[in-house]
Amino acid sequence: MSHFAFSRETLPGTEISDEEIKAVLQDDISRRQFSLIRKRIISDDLKPIIDQDLSVMFDLETYEDMRYYIDTSNNLMRRITKELSDVYREEHQRTITPKASEKRYGDITGGDEGMFSINQRLNRANFLLNGLNDLVFQIHVFGDHIDLGILTPDQITVFENPDNPSVIDAIAIEDSFRDVDGAIKRQWVFWSPTRHFIIDENYRKVSVPGNEEMISPYRDLNIQNESFFPFVPVHSADRDGCFFDENTGSDLIEATKLICIQNTFLNFMFPMQFKQISVQANSTDDGTSFKNNQVRSPLHILQTNGDMKVLDWQSDITKLNDNIERKLYQVAGNYGISAENFKLMANAQSGFARMIAKERLLEIRQDQIKIWRKVEANLFKAITAANNFYQVGPKISETSKFSIDYTEKHAISDPKEELEITQKEIDMGITSLVAVVKQRNPDLKTDKQAEEFIQKNIDTKNRLKSRFGLGDISFDDEQNQTLDAA
Repeated sequence: MSHFAFSRETLPGTEISDEEIKAVLQDDISRRQFSLIRKRIISDDLKPIIDQDLSVMFDLETYEDMRYYIDTSNNLMRRITKELSDVYREEHQRTITPKASEKRYGDITGGDEGMFSINQRLNRANFLLNGLNDLVFQIHVFGDHIDLGILTPDQITVFENPDNPSVIDAIAIEDSFRDVDGAIKRQWVFWSPTRHFIIDENYRKVSVPGNEEMISPYRDLNIQNESFFPFVPVHSADRDGCFFDENTGSDLIEATKLICIQNTFLNFMFPMQFKQISVQANSTDDGTSFKNNQVRSPLHILQTNGDMKVLDWQSDITKLNDNIERKLYQVAGNYGISAENFKLMANAQSGFARMIAKERLLEIRQDQIKIWRKVEANLFKAITAANNFYQVGPKISETSKFSIDYTEKHAISDPKEELEITQKEIDMGITSLVAVVKQRNPDLKTDKQAEEFIQKNIDTKNRLKSRFGLGDISFDDEQNQTLDAA
C-alpha cells in the first residue's frame, strides 16, 4: 500500500464532490477507449481493429474486396508480451510467520476448495501488466470465500491525489447490466478509503443494498493505516505525475497493426499476380468513392469514359515479406528480445548460446521481480484485512511476516556439455564427485551416503563387466557413469 501525507476522503469535508465525480467520469472516456484497444490486441481480438483501419485507408470498393484477406495471425504485441511475462510460470516459495498464518494464507490462495490459485492469477496479471502498464487488484469476499479480482485500465476511472497523482484517492469501476426489460444499463461502483456507493447512468449516487450510509466497510482500517483496502494498485514502472501510463508500448501497438495490414495486403496481392489488366483512364468519377485518387480494386475492370490503357500490376512479394520480417525484429529488439528468441522455427543451440540470447530477458525478469515482490507483500496485507474483517476463517496475525523466494531461471543446456563441464570442475578440484552426487540426489544427506552410492554404482559396473565381458573402463569413465547414474 502507498502511504502519503494527505488523502482526500479521509478527513471530514474533503470528500470528492458530485460535480467532480461526473466531470472525471466523462473526461476519462477517451483514455478508457484507448486502453480497451490495447487489451483487445493482447487478447487476440485484433481483427475488428484492422478492419476499421482498412476502412479508413482505402476507398469503399477496395476495402470491401480486401477485408476478406485480413490476416491477424502475426500478433506482434501479444507475442512480445507473452515472451516478457514469465515471472509466474513456475511456483514460488512463500514463507509466513507464524506458521498458523502461513497455513491460513495457503488455504485462501492455494486453489483448493473453491479458493483461487494465487500463482495462476498472478501469472495472468503479469501478462496483463506488461501489455497494459497498469492494473488494480481488488479483494472480493463471497460468503466464506476470498477471491482476487484484476481490474484493467479500460474498466476503471481513478481520482488522482492532487499532491501525488500516482496515488488514487478514489476509484470508480464500470458495471454494465441488463434491466428488467433487457436493456443494457451502465453504472459505476465508487470506492474511496471511507465511502462506497453506486453512481447511476445519470451520475446520481445510489446506496449499495445493505449500506444506506454509503460507508466503506474498511473505513476505520484505512484511516488507521493510511491504506486503501480492498485495492492494490500495480504499475509496470515508477510513475511521474500520473497514475496511468498511456504512452509506453504505443510503438508496439502501431507496429502490430502495421504488420497485420501489410500481411493483409500481401494476401490480397497473391490473386493479383497476373501481367496486365485492361482499364480505362481519365475517370470522371465524382470523387465520392475515391480517397486520394486511389485506383480501385484490380479485381474488376474500372469503367470510365477515357481511353483504354494497360495497368501493369506486379509486386515483389519477397521484398514485402522481408520488410515485414525486419519490422518484427526491429520492434522485438526494442523490448530486449533477440532475433534468435523471436524466430518461428526452432534451431539447435548450445545452452550458453541460449543464455546469451536471453540475457536481456533475464534482466527484465529481475526488474519485474522487484515490482512483484512488493505487490505480493501488499496483497498479503489486503487479503489479511479481508479475512480478519469478515471473519471468513481462522485469523491471520496482523504482525505476520511475509516473504517470497522466486525460483531462478536456468538456461536449457546440452547434457553432454553439462557433463563435460562437471568433469573439468572435478579434475580442477573446484568440486568433488561426492559433492556433485549429493547435489543431484537431495536424499543423500551426508558424504558417507554419497560415497556408498558411488561404490554401489562401481560394484554394479564391475559385476556387469565380468558377466558380459565388457572392455576395461577408465577412472574417467567411472566418474562419467556415476554422474550419469546420479
